[in-house]
Amino acid sequence: MVGSCLSVQWSDTAPPGVTYVADGRIVASFDPFDREVFAAPDPDVVERWIASSAAGGDMWDDDWALAVLVTAEALCEGAVGEAWIQATHVGVRV
Repeated sequence: MVGSCLSVQWSDTAPPGVTYVADGRIVASFDPFDREVFAAPDPDVVERWIASSAAGGDMWDDDWALAVLVTAEALCEGAVGEAWIQATHVGVRV
């Protein structure tokens, strides 16, 4: 697998989660409400990834949902708007 993927999930029936994968490996995976408890590979790596993301650590602390969108826009190099929503996206679940 080549490239990167940002996966975000939240709903009423499943725990929330953010996962960033690059070049076939999980770089950071965490629960945005409790980053230390469910952090992979470990909390320090997750915090470094958050700090280096386009949103930065303060935004992740203040409004993780907005931070996800800012990060996604930076990864996609475009706005997450109507055109993006209507576009075809590829998802692979392993």
